Amino acid sequence: MSIKFFKDQTLQELLENIGNNLDCYRNGDFSDLITPESCHQSSELSFDHEILRSIGGGLENDAENCIKMFDALEGLTPKLAREKRLWCYLTHTDLLEYTRERWPIPDDDDEAITKIQNHFFIKTSRNYERDNAASRLWWSAFICKRAPTIDTKKALEAMLFKPDARGQLLDRTTTAVSTDLFEAILEKMIASFEGDQEFLKKRHAVNRPFMVEVNAFGGYNLLNALSLEQSRECLKVIDRKLFSEDSSEDLPDTDADADADLDNDANVEAIEDSLDEDREIFFSKEELPLRDKLVKFDQEVIRPEHPNTDEDERVLSREMLFQFLLLKPRNMDEFREKFSLEDRDGISEDENGYVKEICRIIDEFLDR
Repeated sequence: MSIKFFKDQTLQELLENIGNNLDCYRNGDFSDLITPESCHQSSELSFDHEILRSIGGGLENDAENCIKMFDALEGLTPKLAREKRLWCYLTHTDLLEYTRERWPIPDDDDEAITKIQNHFFIKTSRNYERDNAASRLWWSAFICKRAPTIDTKKALEAMLFKPDARGQLLDRTTTAVSTDLFEAILEKMIASFEGDQEFLKKRHAVNRPFMVEVNAFGGYNLLNALSLEQSRECLKVIDRKLFSEDSSEDLPDTDADADADLDNDANVEAIEDSLDEDREIFFSKEELPLRDKLVKFDQEVIRPEHPNTDEDERVLSREMLFQFLLLKPRNMDEFREKFSLEDRDGISEDENGYVKEICRIIDEFLDR
């Protein structure tokens, strides 16, 4: 059947009336609201509705459902897959039951509205791959198919096992651009998933430090030029650097909850908590004065002017300070190029204006 997607007005009306339609989201459907007049139809591509309606279950079914979604929308292009009206149509029609099952709607109305906004709709670019119940399935399969020599289902099972590990893989500039490096890391994730799972579970002690070193190893241009075999060797070097017996004392295991199930629905939106350990060990002594300059700017200028900013949204939170020291953007163009959209969007509006001054401090430090 030809694909359908909402008209702009239909999508806006649904988004504005979530509270009025809570009964439909919880127990009913949208057959009275979704009519031929409320949708566009395209004959260029077709849905396989039988496959779409076979999608169901919870977290344990994610990998299988990703493959089903990709097969059901055969021929979909990445450009069209950025059409939010398409995915929102599916979450309100063929995938309504699945979306309710995968992301249960809370009894509290305010919590329910937030949950529906996140998983039935798309508000920001990050929602395509992470939050929308339909689009995240297609995009996960599309991403894993970048590694043609790896079994797609195995790749999906490993990548979707822990949200934080998945985010570390997808949100970093080097792994997002370099196909061979991405494939090498995916191989490592699969090996961990099928083995002791430490690389995926121990996010503070293993996964994040490792991915930070991937970014720092040789710089963006070098990593993007590596072949698959060279990428594998690069990862082995990082493993030896971080986790050999000589360096193990520098990396205490801060994951008291390493074996906890962090993928349950109650925690999935809160998975990006701040790091528990200082990570100065990744920087040379020559770089520490820059860290001190940024810390001083934060303590003497930013925090006094904005004392009530949420710590996770501060432009120089511990995590963002680390990112600035690692990526060293010298101007706003470099900041937009090097920092993930998730990091940029996570800065408080009150503190977003300080990015330009932070880049100036970095630029002066590098020119000294």
